Amino acid sequence: MKVRPKTIDYRQLRLTAEEGFVLSRVDGPVSVRELVTLTGLPEGRVQEIVSKLATHGALDVEDGGPAAAPSAPAAAPSASAIRAATPSSPGPMRPPTTSSPGISARASRPDLRQEVEAKPMTEDEQLPELEELPQDLSLPPPPLEGLPFEEFPLDALPLETPSTDALAEEPATEGAKRPKDSADDSDEDDVEEVAAAPEPPSAMDAEEQAQLEEEERGDKVWRRIYETVYRHMTREQRLSAATSVNGDQLMALCLDAEPAIIYALLSNPRFGLAEARYVAFHHRTQTGLEMLTRNMMILKDSLVQRRLLRNPQLPDMLLNKIVNPKLLTDCYKIAIDREVPERSRIKTANLLRKKFTMAGGEEKAALVIKTEARCLVILAGCAFDAQTTQILCGRTSWTLLSIQNLARWSATPPQLLRTLLKLPIIRTNYGMKKMLIKHPNMPSDVKRAFQTGQG
Repeated sequence: MKVRPKTIDYRQLRLTAEEGFVLSRVDGPVSVRELVTLTGLPEGRVQEIVSKLATHGALDVEDGGPAAAPSAPAAAPSASAIRAATPSSPGPMRPPTTSSPGISARASRPDLRQEVEAKPMTEDEQLPELEELPQDLSLPPPPLEGLPFEEFPLDALPLETPSTDALAEEPATEGAKRPKDSADDSDEDDVEEVAAAPEPPSAMDAEEQAQLEEEERGDKVWRRIYETVYRHMTREQRLSAATSVNGDQLMALCLDAEPAIIYALLSNPRFGLAEARYVAFHHRTQTGLEMLTRNMMILKDSLVQRRLLRNPQLPDMLLNKIVNPKLLTDCYKIAIDREVPERSRIKTANLLRKKFTMAGGEEKAALVIKTEARCLVILAGCAFDAQTTQILCGRTSWTLLSIQNLARWSATPPQLLRTLLKLPIIRTNYGMKKMLIKHPNMPSDVKRAFQTGQG
């Protein structure tokens, strides 16, 4: 059943805040199931609101009638039903949970895993994969009526909507090309292009590798448990279970799409870093990610940060918390990481430019040297201070790629250009020497000496 908005004067309607919220989500033809996803409300409540809005003439129901009354929630299947609906092949490995102060390790439940993996299932019993939300969907915080945690302050979680201006900006990558100056066009053939080697992917440490392997082994089992046990439960039943379950059932509830369930999981004493890392990558609401990182021990974990950065629903406020404490080199790695969504890379590049202007000279010089000046493509509009220039001028070992990138950067200081021109590797490379001479910041006396053959 699909509904669509009707053109009426909504000010004449007497609606509650919840009904107005549901009506605001209908901006075109949309199904009741999609409204459940957009609002985070139970399906039965959404159907009631749709029926009331259709009665008032605010919505047009395509089948000509109001939504059907919600049916009673299905009872949780027995253990034998789970065994009959589960494949025997082990799924993809969760790594061993590293103990950390303030966070308890997850208690294992081998008996449940043995029950789930005991009997193979037929093709007719295959259940669909857990549906994920669209990556470009930014959900508002859902109403949390019935939540048994009175101390939960929803107002303390302001969500920032991604700016369309930021998304329209040019992505800052090491492969971006600088527009050619008209003065350099005639001499471009004289310069032997130095191929920029792609940035090597960051080495995956043993802990992350073990985490991925264990998650790959257990992912199918956890999704099967969620589909057969928890998906048909009411919201209140899942909230109650989240505070006490353990083992594979705890990992299965980490797949729940409601932020309230994630908040309830944090009250579970068995919720540890392994579960937090799983939620950080698979949860798809900004509110839920905000709740997860309220615990500073979770936010400081390097694997949690890595997975949050790769989550397309990472809110801007949380991105700032992760990126701001990092060094310039680490920020640059995030800005060019292809596993990070483009929106987060653009935001990180903007933060990198701000941090570069306030960083010390030694940190700026270290960034230029370690990246062979490839970072200068991102640092448009920035400049070197006196200390950075002095450190770079005192360096005697330069690669051709570094010199080429410095020669193409419009803000390279004259003192550094003069120093690079005196290097032995440049004296024997006429094309690179000519590129440095044509730089707009090269001192005029050096240019005249080159033109008269004295340089």
